[in-house]
Amino acid sequence: MPAVRMRGQVREVRAGEKETSRGSRERETKDWQVNVLAAGQADVSAAFAGSGNDRFHGVGRSPGPGGAPRLDGVCAFVSCALWDEYEAGDHTLVVGRVLALGADPAREPLVFHRGRYRELDPGPRSRPR
Repeated sequence: MPAVRMRGQVREVRAGEKETSRGSRERETKDWQVNVLAAGQADVSAAFAGSGNDRFHGVGRSPGPGGAPRLDGVCAFVSCALWDEYEAGDHTLVVGRVLALGADPAREPLVFHRGRYRELDPGPRSRPR
């Protein structure tokens, strides 16, 4: 998720296809939640990757600051409100104002790399400088 800083405030930037039902529905609500799935949530990832109508079926969630769903058990989240939109060919570039963000340092992220889920290697702990 790229981020840009404008006038001292962090903005979240994303691009989506214009003609998808999910993209138009998200733009109608004017806010969204970026949920960073935690290790062990591969089933949630698979549910959202599918093409079914109700991706939230069976997924625990609660409303974030702007009302968009914050998924249970995620390792991090970013709640955003629509700031502006820009046409970019067959996509719309959406820039959001960050309403809230947080992370659970006890949870590792879910990683999908080279066609499969993987775990991060914790490696040696580094000491603060």
